[in-house]
Amino acid sequence: MSKRIVLTLLQKSEQGYPASLNIHSQPSASSVIQVTGILPSIPSSLQAALQSWQLPYRTLLESRAYRITPQAETQFSWPEKARTLVEALNHWLNSGAQQWQKIRDALLQTLGQGEATQLFLQTGALELQQLPWSAWDVLSRCLPAPEVILSPPEIHQSAPVASPVHRSRPRILVVLGAQAQLDLQRDRQKLAQFGQSGVDIQYLDQPDRQTFLKALWDEQGWDIFYFGGHSGAGLVGLNQQAQLAPHQDFKQGMREAIAKGLQLAIFNSCDGLPLANELAQLNLPRSIVMREPVPDKVAQDFLAFLLSALERGQTLAVSVQEARRKLEDAWTYQYPGCSWLPVIFQHPGISPFQWSTPAIATPDSPPTPPPFALPRGLGWLSVAAISLVVTSLVVGVRSLGGLQSWELWWFDQLMRLRPAELPDDRITIITVGESDIQYQQQNGLAGRGSMSDAALAQLLQKLTPHQPRVIGLDIYHDFEYEPELAAQLTANSQFIAPCKVSKSNTQPDSIAGPPQIPIAQIGFTNFPSDPNTFIRRQLIGMATDGAICSTPYAFSVKVALAYLGSDYEVAYQPQSPLTIGDTLFPRLQHMAGGYNLNPDDANGYQILINYRSQSPRQISLATVLKGEVDDQLGDWVRDRILLIGPDDTKKDIHLTPYSQGAYPEKMLGIEIHAQMTSQILSAVLDQRSLLWWYPEWFEWLWIYSWSFIGGLILWRLRSVLGYSLVIGATVIGLPGICFIFLLSGGWVPLVPCALGIFSTSSIFLIYIRFS
Repeated sequence: MSKRIVLTLLQKSEQGYPASLNIHSQPSASSVIQVTGILPSIPSSLQAALQSWQLPYRTLLESRAYRITPQAETQFSWPEKARTLVEALNHWLNSGAQQWQKIRDALLQTLGQGEATQLFLQTGALELQQLPWSAWDVLSRCLPAPEVILSPPEIHQSAPVASPVHRSRPRILVVLGAQAQLDLQRDRQKLAQFGQSGVDIQYLDQPDRQTFLKALWDEQGWDIFYFGGHSGAGLVGLNQQAQLAPHQDFKQGMREAIAKGLQLAIFNSCDGLPLANELAQLNLPRSIVMREPVPDKVAQDFLAFLLSALERGQTLAVSVQEARRKLEDAWTYQYPGCSWLPVIFQHPGISPFQWSTPAIATPDSPPTPPPFALPRGLGWLSVAAISLVVTSLVVGVRSLGGLQSWELWWFDQLMRLRPAELPDDRITIITVGESDIQYQQQNGLAGRGSMSDAALAQLLQKLTPHQPRVIGLDIYHDFEYEPELAAQLTANSQFIAPCKVSKSNTQPDSIAGPPQIPIAQIGFTNFPSDPNTFIRRQLIGMATDGAICSTPYAFSVKVALAYLGSDYEVAYQPQSPLTIGDTLFPRLQHMAGGYNLNPDDANGYQILINYRSQSPRQISLATVLKGEVDDQLGDWVRDRILLIGPDDTKKDIHLTPYSQGAYPEKMLGIEIHAQMTSQILSAVLDQRSLLWWYPEWFEWLWIYSWSFIGGLILWRLRSVLGYSLVIGATVIGLPGICFIFLLSGGWVPLVPCALGIFSTSSIFLIYIRFS
């Protein structure tokens, strides 16, 4: 583990939660980076969303009946409650509060470096521990995504922690407690399979207090303690009559077990946060608990997934993360957010836990047979011929569009793997949402559309003294402005207005620009959408002669050109490449990169969007008009681009390469316009790389090369090792090389190469087997 990050959040004060971020280069190293700040208080909307999501789980606990048919209200609203909780959590953590933003930026920059990381959330506030921190989009944008590990702040890094004891056989104490309406025999079966390779497991089935304490005090000690059954409010149900509290009833026994090398306690039971906090006070190195009441089937599957990952040698954090992801696939429809239930409590100053079982020698075991040897008989020319046939088939499938969806999926994965970039500070976004519309109505500013002329006039009055370089308004206004406002806008050549070009003659949906604004100050806002509705392409210009929206350039291009001014010459002809200054913008064809588009979908001058991982700063219209940011407005506006657009999460919101997961984060239309504008400015002014691709003949040669490599490795090595190298080259080498290309802006085929290398080596293997 190369880095350790400790985010400490102290008890709430008047301003919020005092916070500090400590970044260590090694788990045992002293802090190399330290940032302090304040996390704003949990808003009431997030508290309500959390309680609304918790309620069905707690209803299950109270009923003690997990097999009941859910009520209609729960069945249809529970997934929405989980989505609302995720949105509220991210809105809070990404609120942009100044004292918190610097911690968020430092965390994002560190995670964006692509190194394996331990992330500790050190807090004693139960209301913070209950939140699903793994759903924070800052963590999901980074790969590998860190598992959030909880730790109370009272546990200092210098506190003594028992070292692992090297035993001849690892020992596990399994306590199967009160079993009312639970099937704990499945837990026992999974643990028994885990113990087949020489692990000493002792089972206590609904023990009384004396039997349980005697086992804890065992002279040989334990490596892992496991509890399955009922728990809640800090109590563990040993049987139907006995409920024990760790800090009162078995504190000394647990301390003795820790002193003898206990490294991990797993409470696969309900409402385990109080248990974890109490055991942490005893300096237990690690524990796994459930945040909320957990359905029986979810608990059983979690145990199976966790043990499977541990047996493969994964660390505890990676194992829990893998188990949570599998729970999401298996149960999130029936129990939304169930993957948030398991959580690790761990002392932040110890090394990661990794299960290892000593090899058990069996005297009568037969010797391991040698790997199969492949018969000789084929030369490299045969490999070349087979590779050529495979490449032809793969290219044929690709030309029919059979691989496009996979190629785009991999493109998105690699885009998200890139190091995080800071947002473009040349751009500030002002959003107009439902609350801003209500503000206008309440203050006598109501008018047609989401932003009235009176509100726009007030906004310009606020912004103009700070001398913005460009103002782009992404709100349609196909009727005349009020005369005084119209005169102000037409006199400002740096004001850009929108219009919309109809998608087709059969579905005319054109929207004209403002009548008084010159066509030179109007740009169309159309987005070219991919078949899976993702926005990956930017439309620079297209022929619009005779259309209601007759401007030849896109809104983002008009804004960028207004910012650049006359110092940068634009050369653009329908059949020639677009250049701005000395920067060439490569035109996207319908068969470029991983695309196999319908030619009609590639009309106009299109380029690929090289997204930044973060959009520019956003502030709401009402916030500006109320004067809440007057002291910061100059820094955010002076000599910058202001983009004004709707905050419409129902209509004007889109999927991008950074959208992922069950509840993918989407971008507002105005954010995408900002990304497009930033791309043009960054390419011209900062020499930031645009996305490019090789010509089609080179891509065929690239695919053939990988197909040939697969057969050549197998032909030369003629063994299981050869086939293993083929798989390794495909799984690790190919994505790695494609990622290196993407870091410099190049998009090269990945899926056709993987298909080619597997197909060639498989055909080669089958042929020599049967010949």
